[in-house]
Amino acid sequence: MDQKEIIEVLRSIRLFQGLNDSQIAEIAKRMKVENLTHRQRLFMEGEKKKSFYIIVSGSIRLTSGRDEKKIEIGVIGPGDFFGEEALLEQKPRSATASSINETTLLELSEQDFEWLLKTYPAIKSELEMYVASYQLSRRKNFEWIGRDEVVHMIAKKHVFVLVSSLIPPAILAVVGLILLGIGSSKSNILTDFVAMGIFGIAILWGIWNWIDWGNDYYIITDQRVVWLEQILFIYESRQEAPLNAVLSINQSTNWVQRLIHFGDVIVRTYTGSIIMRNVDHPGPFIMVVEDYWLRSKKRSEELLGRQMRQYIRERFMGEIPKPIGEGSDQAEDQLPVKRNEILQKFTSLLKTRYEENGVITYRKHWFLLFRRIWVVLLGLFALLLWLGLSLFKIVTFLSPVDTLLLMAVFFFASSPWWGYHLIDWRNDIFQVTDKNIIDVDKKPFGREEKRSAPLENILNTGVEQNLLQRIFNYGDVVINVGNTKFIFDGVFNPSAVQREVFERFNNRRLQLEQERADQERNRIVNWLDIYHQETKNGEYIEGDIPDSF
Repeated sequence: MDQKEIIEVLRSIRLFQGLNDSQIAEIAKRMKVENLTHRQRLFMEGEKKKSFYIIVSGSIRLTSGRDEKKIEIGVIGPGDFFGEEALLEQKPRSATASSINETTLLELSEQDFEWLLKTYPAIKSELEMYVASYQLSRRKNFEWIGRDEVVHMIAKKHVFVLVSSLIPPAILAVVGLILLGIGSSKSNILTDFVAMGIFGIAILWGIWNWIDWGNDYYIITDQRVVWLEQILFIYESRQEAPLNAVLSINQSTNWVQRLIHFGDVIVRTYTGSIIMRNVDHPGPFIMVVEDYWLRSKKRSEELLGRQMRQYIRERFMGEIPKPIGEGSDQAEDQLPVKRNEILQKFTSLLKTRYEENGVITYRKHWFLLFRRIWVVLLGLFALLLWLGLSLFKIVTFLSPVDTLLLMAVFFFASSPWWGYHLIDWRNDIFQVTDKNIIDVDKKPFGREEKRSAPLENILNTGVEQNLLQRIFNYGDVVINVGNTKFIFDGVFNPSAVQREVFERFNNRRLQLEQERADQERNRIVNWLDIYHQETKNGEYIEGDIPDSF
């Protein structure tokens, strides 16, 4: 790569978009080009810092740990940069970086990186913001993040929101201290007691507001934009939208927000808006969303071009077909394992999640079944306790044999009631196939209602949990499909359910994009085939035009 090409690459990197041509040219002079081969290791976790890197082409896999404890951080591609964390914090590398395929990098040495930060403090501030996001992502270990999904930025509410929320408890604490002073001067025990209570409530209120402020996150990955909201001890929800479903992203601020650099970010989708309120420094947040949205479109176009070139070579030049991808290894085909159908049905009898022939089925949490039949369970427990007391002759009202008979009678007499609720619980299922989401509600001896929608029509998803649901790890997964709302209510581990729905949606979207690309490619190649035949034979041959034309 020559200097002009390096300059063009740097212009496209969001980190340098605030610089003019001469400033970018000065940075380009300090950049070195490094080419990596397939699966070449660039640096190891724990190594001493050396350089800052920008990916020009190819892709880099980032991992942490080794052998069985190896953790996949993610895969980054053209336009991404890495290596800044160790340089900024003067620490060893926190991850291992290896190329997946042939990769071209721009390298900035440690000395030149220090020059960059001193010369352009705004770049340093932005890099520090990204590093803080990476570290927070590792600490939180968000379980809904997909295996190949990379968190690129996490924003929080501005500290002004925290300060504002602490004013009322601070006033209440002052009132408590004043009352405490009055009570002490008059030796009034009741006043002291009330004052201490008010002061304690104020302290707890302030701590609650502080924790609540720290529990809201605005997250951008390479696939979606997410608002994670928690109200301590009460509610937890996650609203998100895939980047390809975003119609626009806007910023709304009042004069106070503009004065201290925060504001509302409004992400508009087909079904409405996700309003992220009081985001700290919303400008970079919006810029990152737009950057990855444009990148996803560019990647799709590039993949289509590669497929077209290869297909033409296969059609007209006789080349052997080969897979087209981003360089990841192709897994060997595995034969399906045949299982005993009766055993399979028995093992899935009471599961809250099971997968069969590629269809994931979810049921409501066990706690919801328990709430329906707790009376029967309590009665059986009481009789079991009575049996134990009678065995040890602590009570003699009923003999152990009579107690066993009573248990059997109670069990079978109540079986229609608890059996009905058990069957009703089992029949209320939610399913995700490779093409659809399905909601089935079948009443025993009653009607069956079944709703389904194509995965590709999903616009956004969310998770809602109250305090009780968080304790027992269940909740509602809300899926917006056009003007219709699907609610997978009461499912166990809703974050994992949402992640699986998103992964199926993303796979379906890629499949449909591939099918559309194949159709367009075939149409164009058919035209080229006709032209090839015409120029080869020198005359028009009737029947050369395919039926599709």
